[in-house]
Amino acid sequence: MPGALAGAPADDGAALRLTIAGEAGGTWRFVHRHHGWWPSDGSGLDPVAGVLLDQDVAWRLFTKTLTAADAKRPASLTGDTELAARVLRTVSILAE
Repeated sequence: MPGALAGAPADDGAALRLTIAGEAGGTWRFVHRHHGWWPSDGSGLDPVAGVLLDQDVAWRLFTKTLTAADAKRPASLTGDTELAARVLRTVSILAE
């Protein structure tokens, strides 16, 4: 996620929340500090942007079998939607 958010302008302390709905989902928070975005426990942070994705959409998006444009339709982006849309650029590689 920090790679997808790299270069996103924000004040230090700004927070973003990503929620993936479903059995394999969860909620993750990232905070802007020292010109970068870092994972955070989110304690006391009011996010300036939020993203809600279904677990199937997230899986397909993060493995590049779904484009950001196609993922944006079923996604819910709140707050600073330009910042939230950067989450849709995330790529994850899973290995066993």
